Amino acid sequence: MKVRYKITLFILILMITSLTLLGVSYSFSPKNIENDNYALVVTNEELSINYFTSDTITDKILKPNEEIMIDFSVTNGSEKDMYYSFGLDEVLNIIDGEVVINLTSTNNGGTINNGNYPKEANVLINQIKIPANTIQSYTLSIKNISNNIGEIGGKIKIEKVNYVEDNSEETKKTFANILLENNPIKSALTIPGKEKSTTDEGLIMAEDDYGNTYYFRGKVENNYVSFSGYTWRIIRINGDGSVRLILDNILDETTIYNTINENNITESYNFNNSTIKTLLDSWYETNLKDNDIKISENAFCNDYQNPTIDGYNEIYQNYNNIKNEIVTFKCTNSITAKIGLINVMEAIYAGSYSNYANTNNYLYNAKIKSGWWTMSPSYYNTNNNELYMYSLNAGVNNIIDSTVITSEKGLRPVINLSKNVTVTGTGSISDPYIVQ
Repeated sequence: MKVRYKITLFILILMITSLTLLGVSYSFSPKNIENDNYALVVTNEELSINYFTSDTITDKILKPNEEIMIDFSVTNGSEKDMYYSFGLDEVLNIIDGEVVINLTSTNNGGTINNGNYPKEANVLINQIKIPANTIQSYTLSIKNISNNIGEIGGKIKIEKVNYVEDNSEETKKTFANILLENNPIKSALTIPGKEKSTTDEGLIMAEDDYGNTYYFRGKVENNYVSFSGYTWRIIRINGDGSVRLILDNILDETTIYNTINENNITESYNFNNSTIKTLLDSWYETNLKDNDIKISENAFCNDYQNPTIDGYNEIYQNYNNIKNEIVTFKCTNSITAKIGLINVMEAIYAGSYSNYANTNNYLYNAKIKSGWWTMSPSYYNTNNNELYMYSLNAGVNNIIDSTVITSEKGLRPVINLSKNVTVTGTGSISDPYIVQ
């Protein structure tokens, strides 16, 4: 009986020892392991990378606007901080057009906002810090934003690296990066287009024609920018990574939007051929030209073409959107410029609401006594030959209104800061972001 007991005890000790050795091998040996919970676990010098689907983007035919999503995590199970790089290997990219990458993470992992999918193997982020005993979860998005079908492929490559301090210009955080770090992404508390916003709802994600856009909504108090001697407010981070600003006040002189083109009524709404465009270009040359390199040429939504007929009225897209409580950053007719105006959809996203007064969103400034123009057509009344644009009427507490284009209104210029600009400050009125 005692002999049998000793033999059983010896077998148990041997099994426990074997399992312990296997555990050490799993944690620290660089190899791939299949298990029931994840598609693939890769251990790489004390880092464990868990791929929830796969680490490989199998050669894939990608249609226009089609998107691939890959989820994975990086685990540091050690007692010391470590660093690693993120990149793509075995790259295939034969799409004739733009394919963008977005990488989101938890616990201060690496991020990519609308980066270009590489044409060859490349390290996309270097020196990502992962603290001791931390898991950083990731979602990688790859989207074809061109109009062409093509093929892509690749393999995620994560490698442990040694930290090297780098003070070069290339490693400085962009304005968009800083805004995303300082403002956790939130869900809207009120519904744009159906409700006005009177509280600070923070930074919210939506989509524009270039990808993910992040917009401020409500009574926001941390979106002030000082640039070129003027105070601005941030409207949003555009899908291409540039940052859209609106002047916090109006220019000194009021103006009509445009004269009426009797030979082509629709062209009367065209921002590129308007009285306003001439005035804004002149103001830009005088006040912003010295900082031209920091301002990107970007798309401004004008949506002035293809009206629909409704009795005596020719109705434009934004009128129908507002009537049907639809809001969108996507645009049918854009113009490209260095300077423009806010469009009515952006004003609604900011917290305004058609036919309702609202002095509690960041577009309201008590110092502005005049109404001011957007660049969004409303409708054309063929019976009395009157053309209407949307404006915000300061006289009745920033209500969104349709205004005859030959009326006198104020101007609040809108610009887009290039995606590589850097800033200091926190965005408050006393410590605004200052463009470097």
